[in-house]
Amino acid sequence: MPRHRGLFLGGGGLPVLNADKVWDRVRGVRLDELMQFDWALVGESDALAAELAGVAELDGVDAAAVEGRLRKIREVMGERRRYMEIQA
Repeated sequence: MPRHRGLFLGGGGLPVLNADKVWDRVRGVRLDELMQFDWALVGESDALAAELAGVAELDGVDAAAVEGRLRKIREVMGERRRYMEIQA
């Protein structure tokens, strides 16, 4: 298969980074910072699950609290995505 500057041109003709280039990118990203984003997502998700687990009926859900947790989860997801785009 044809190669061009570390790119592998797959069957569909789309450039794909070879394994060395992919691993170099992964190593270049600060894993400790990614873990902070992931830990924040786990913490918020766990807190949301705990809030919902304590509710016996749907009308017992604190909608504002749930929406706040979901908003925070979405914010952290967006921050993590932006961080990855900057690092790439």
